[in-house]
Amino acid sequence: MKKNFRKKGFTLVEMIGVVALLSILTAGAVVGLMQQRSNTSMGKLLQCLSAVDQAKQSWQMFNPNATFPSDEPSRWSAISVYLNTSAVQVRPVSTYGYNSYNGFFPSTQYLLLINGINTPCQAQAVVNGAVTSITRPL
Repeated sequence: MKKNFRKKGFTLVEMIGVVALLSILTAGAVVGLMQQRSNTSMGKLLQCLSAVDQAKQSWQMFNPNATFPSDEPSRWSAISVYLNTSAVQVRPVSTYGYNSYNGFFPSTQYLLLINGINTPCQAQAVVNGAVTSITRPL
């Protein structure tokens, strides 16, 4: 009488298949999380742009007879009171007048151009040397 003994467990092919499937699922999750981080950062930037535009409108409301400053550092000084921030301007990084403000934007990759009182402020995202302009309407 001959007994057939079969070893219990998984074969190598089954184990490789499971590892490959888990790797694919993990890669998809990481890509999704990175995209979500990017979306969150962009949302924060748009909130910051909105806050700057609202601060410009507040400045105009409280200073109806004054002229809005013509240079970016003076503009930041005028509206930073209404932003309730201690962020300070870093020297202009862009040749187009865009500035960086420590402690105000969600990332150092974003630069700001405040513009005039009735012109929406603009931002630039600088990633790996590529520049993307970002504007939101008033």
